[in-house]
Amino acid sequence: MIKAYQQFEPIRGFKFSTYAGQKILGELSKYVVEANPGPSFPRQIKWLSFKVEEDQTIEEIAEQLDIPLERAELVKAYKVGRLTLSIDKKVKAESEWTIADTLKGKADFSSAYVNEFLDFIGNVKPRYKTIVLMLMEDKLQRQIGEAVGLAQPQVNKDLRIIRKLYKEFERLDQLYEA
Repeated sequence: MIKAYQQFEPIRGFKFSTYAGQKILGELSKYVVEANPGPSFPRQIKWLSFKVEEDQTIEEIAEQLDIPLERAELVKAYKVGRLTLSIDKKVKAESEWTIADTLKGKADFSSAYVNEFLDFIGNVKPRYKTIVLMLMEDKLQRQIGEAVGLAQPQVNKDLRIIRKLYKEFERLDQLYEA
């Protein structure tokens, strides 16, 4: 959500939720790929996949290639280009963490980070916090201006200031972590 806020350009006429929804889906997909770059398949599985069709069942593949069902599952997974994983699967064999655990951790951290940022900008000018909260509720700059008693161009100017404050907030956060 933070990245969506950073890169959101209200001048383009999109609502924040429309932009943020797509940005969040993209970031989640990227996270899943980075956390699990995908299975590596043995060469034999790759070669066997050339002998079957995508629409064949696992049982048909096992029978046609005269291989165990477990190997047929791998052939099918390679052929269709995906491997289905349970979110309860361990991230690594020796780890106690599951995929679900890592996703929960990311979501929890981002909401805390957003709240910290809102407190930070609220201390600079209380209306900045109101502007960001209304923007996250899909309010247009004109509607935000009416609510806080400003013209739309002033809201746009405040958003530019808020973006600069966010960069400062990130810099301070990085210094704090170091």
